[in-house]
Amino acid sequence: MHTEGPLLILAGAGSGKTQTMTHRIAYLVEQGVSPYNILAVTFTNKAAAEMKERVYRLAGHCPGMWVMTFHAMSLRILRAHHTEAGYGPSFVVYDTVDQKTVMKNVLKDLNVDQKLYPVPLMLSVISKLKEQDTDPEEFLASEPNMPRTKTYYNIYKAYERELKKNDAMDFDDLLLRAYHLLRDHSEILQEYRDRFRYIMVDEYQDTNHIQYEIIRLLASQHKNLCVVGDDDQAIYEWRGADIRNILDFERDFPGAKVVKLEQNYRSYKNILDCANSVIRNNRSRKSKKLWTDKGTGEKVVYTRLDTDKEEAEYVAKEIEFLLRLGKTEDDIAVLYRTNRQSRLFEDSLRKRKIPYQVLSGFSFYERKETKDMISYMRLVVNPKDDVALERIINEPKRGIGPTTFAKYKALAQVNGVSIFECLRDDDTLDSVPKKAREALRTMLDLIQECSDDMDSLSVTEIYDMLLVKTGYMPALEAEGTTEAEARIENLMDFRSYIYDYEKEKGDAGEQPSLSEFLERVSTQSDTDKYDEYAPKVTLMTLHSA
Repeated sequence: MHTEGPLLILAGAGSGKTQTMTHRIAYLVEQGVSPYNILAVTFTNKAAAEMKERVYRLAGHCPGMWVMTFHAMSLRILRAHHTEAGYGPSFVVYDTVDQKTVMKNVLKDLNVDQKLYPVPLMLSVISKLKEQDTDPEEFLASEPNMPRTKTYYNIYKAYERELKKNDAMDFDDLLLRAYHLLRDHSEILQEYRDRFRYIMVDEYQDTNHIQYEIIRLLASQHKNLCVVGDDDQAIYEWRGADIRNILDFERDFPGAKVVKLEQNYRSYKNILDCANSVIRNNRSRKSKKLWTDKGTGEKVVYTRLDTDKEEAEYVAKEIEFLLRLGKTEDDIAVLYRTNRQSRLFEDSLRKRKIPYQVLSGFSFYERKETKDMISYMRLVVNPKDDVALERIINEPKRGIGPTTFAKYKALAQVNGVSIFECLRDDDTLDSVPKKAREALRTMLDLIQECSDDMDSLSVTEIYDMLLVKTGYMPALEAEGTTEAEARIENLMDFRSYIYDYEKEKGDAGEQPSLSEFLERVSTQSDTDKYDEYAPKVTLMTLHSA
């Protein structure tokens, strides 16, 4: 019912935040506010659609009301004022695939080595600079003496030039250009200030610098700004979110009313007490304490174990116990920090034949880098494995594209040999383009060497040789992106799995072998193909949850 002036709603987890927002909008309409004067901004299309539906159920059809994401709002404003923004009426918005294509062309035109300046890294650098409202010239001036600054500057400038030439924007531009349009054109800003007298922003703790500036400009006249969020749920700093936006709201909008939604409708008291006891140690936060009238509930069990392997075993045994008590797999979830942690849980559940699904991120055995290395190992055991060779012949890049590979595949078929044998022939290899030839010869010789010495090398030694000498690991290290780092972590985790296998065999007095290891991996992967509709334990990261 607080409709006039700034309002900060600190909405704890499970406290009915969406219901509060939708009822507030319905109340504004009931009080005679025109839907045309209301703007509600969310972070996802799904949240916007849900909010719209709930508002329409409460207040009926609300023509003219904007309930949408930051990006959709920015796009609508830019479409209406494309000339002032410096774009044509039909400007396009490039998705991530388009951006990669543009960046590849830019690097090629500038003759920049993509191993030193990979496409994903450069797009990430530019995205961060745009989030901070830093153009190429400002970037160059801010770090003139850093070794890579000049190259970054040239790439950034050329990338922007290419977008402008194509009358295109990327996702970061949508926010940035909308902000500049409002900031630099007072008459356009006034038009939207007059229109949006009541503004609501969801998940305010996740706003970045540009989003904050857009909202500040729009709300600074009427000051009827209601933001909803929870500083205790701020987990997206790595994506540009700035927690200071919610912590400093009362400073930015003096006289703001603060409402705390502290009743949790989702959890029992013991769970809330546990959560409160952890989060209260954060120094930068608004004080609040969730409570519930749902009763005490079972106690939270906290167990500390010596190793990650013991942890996975403990979790699997607990799940087995719960299933014996009559719970179903669908009742159970295992949450962890990063996707790479799933492997040990997967192994422990497989051992007990407990079906599971991995949400967000492939199953450990389905990840690209794991499958690539398994293909390399399969070739060592069986150089005639054409499927394995096709998978890794250009991983990392060796200049053997699909067309070139198809040519040698046909040649091998005509001669009745495997593609590996065909390529090992000097005459065939001499026909491979020079640049690709040496990289391919190194890889083929390495496979042959590992195959010849398979009985005298441990599985770990073979894995290490393949990982490094094929160039697979060096290529990932040179990429230098967050994604590449995650892949390297997964590869190191797979190495731990190989080590565990060898230790287990050694402890049992048996001889580990690469052939048997691959059999184990392939049979384990097969158990993944269970009935899609059968109950299964869910494995996922905390971010996904």
